[in-house]
Amino acid sequence: MTAELAARWAGTVVPSWLYRWLMPVGWVAALVVSIASDDRPCSVTDPTVCGPDRTFSLAMIACFASLVLWWWRPRLAATAGLLFLVLELRYDDVAGARTAWTVYAAGCAVLLIWLVLGHRRQRALTAELPRRPVMVPGARPPGFTGRLGVAAVLVLVGAAAWGVMNWQTQREEAHIWRAIEQTAVADGHTDDGDLRLKLPDGSTSTATVIDDYPPGTRVPVLIDPVDRDWIRLQAEPSDYTPWYTVAGGAWALAILLVLRDLGRRRARPRQAWRAEALPIRIAPDASGLFAISSTDGVLLGFVNLELDDEEADERLFAAIDGLDDEDDAPAAVRQEWTHTLRRYRGDALLVGDLAEGSWPTVLIGDVPLRPIAPLRGPRRTPWSRESVDSIDLGADDSSSGPPPATGARLVDPAREIPELPWSLPLEPAAWWHRPALAGVLLAAPIAVPTPPGRRRATPFLATEGLHTVVCVVLLLVIWNPF
Repeated sequence: MTAELAARWAGTVVPSWLYRWLMPVGWVAALVVSIASDDRPCSVTDPTVCGPDRTFSLAMIACFASLVLWWWRPRLAATAGLLFLVLELRYDDVAGARTAWTVYAAGCAVLLIWLVLGHRRQRALTAELPRRPVMVPGARPPGFTGRLGVAAVLVLVGAAAWGVMNWQTQREEAHIWRAIEQTAVADGHTDDGDLRLKLPDGSTSTATVIDDYPPGTRVPVLIDPVDRDWIRLQAEPSDYTPWYTVAGGAWALAILLVLRDLGRRRARPRQAWRAEALPIRIAPDASGLFAISSTDGVLLGFVNLELDDEEADERLFAAIDGLDDEDDAPAAVRQEWTHTLRRYRGDALLVGDLAEGSWPTVLIGDVPLRPIAPLRGPRRTPWSRESVDSIDLGADDSSSGPPPATGARLVDPAREIPELPWSLPLEPAAWWHRPALAGVLLAAPIAVPTPPGRRRATPFLATEGLHTVVCVVLLLVIWNPF
């Protein structure tokens, strides 16, 4: 691939700041406008205004997916944004919300078309390039991966959310079955913001409400004669349908993780096969990814790769961490790290499509590096473009001999007493640590109690909905399992 063709390929990459930052900001703006526009009062004749609305809760799965997936699956995020617009126009009659989400969905449509055309252009540019026939060794089975662990946790979270919703609904229906209708009079608010109600028998009660009720307003309520602490405004019935969003979102994300894991497995056939390979250059990046460049040195993208040999893979990434952290390790250890990284830097062969979203296998010599995640282009902001964060390996002293054999130890004569303690990279944590972290973050919304009254948007986002989004974003920031 010539430098001119590589530059054309790089020009097809959609600037990542558009979907990683601009579109999430647009999503938040549309949400704020839609909430501010919905000023309808609660109504006894239409309890869905401030009460349960299952259709709205199911539609919010697509809405939140359009936010969370921009950092992981931008094309799917754009599709979810378009789907939510269809549901919004079909079921919501708030003019401000319809306008806000229409503008947001227009941006989703533009980005979706751009991403699809860019991917096709990348494949077209590399389709006619000369390739070399190679024999790719069969891969070891990946076994139980972190993605599957997180997916399993999400299935349990969804089931727990569904169970909590059914339990709350059944308990509420038991109260409603015994309840009697009365008309209370609003008598101000408590220090906690709850509405104080004066009942016909002269007693008072309090209720958490959404709408405004000036003192003296006559308010239709339901009272359970068996449980005097239970009281509901007929215009604001309890809403437990947001659990549909929590359960459906957890299950949808679990499905996406399983599909991503299947993509990884398809890219790792267990039997050797013949393929056509494209000459490239690779270099370990300080982020732990591998930078993919053309043979002329033009950066094309990054891909997460691993070796079939687990011990060699651990040594490789221990070397990346050790040299990048600039630990004051002994010279012999640093020399071994340097030799390790030099094995995986230089000319290589790429098997598969050279396009964003593809799962290429890279051969350097006769050693295959298998993809853990799809290839992505360099990320961009309006003022900068991602470059290779290369690790300084010093001068290439290849004349000093081949790298040490597996298991060999380099001995450097001690000339002075080392300053202790110095540390080496630790062994990786057990496989269940990250799924456990995911379970803690994603199960947190289940512990949030549901107030008895709800408006359609604001209280939902203030509890289960927003809490779920925050937990998912924290999970993506702390650990990217994708």
